[in-house]
Amino acid sequence: MVSVVCSEIYYKHKKNKKEATLFGMRIGVLAGLTKELYDSTGRGNSNMKDFLWTATGSILPGLSLVIVL
Repeated sequence: MVSVVCSEIYYKHKKNKKEATLFGMRIGVLAGLTKELYDSTGRGNSNMKDFLWTATGSILPGLSLVIVL
């Protein structure tokens, strides 16, 4: 969801679909990484698999859009 919202906001400002999609994917992965870093401070359960699933969920839908564009 983070990737989609960020892509939409970026697209409204720059009007470039490919850049917007890539931007959204990067922000989605960054959000997952930030969450895992927060969890690693002892406030949650840090898990590499959790990060990988978050990154996959951010990248795969965006990749399909980049291929189509």
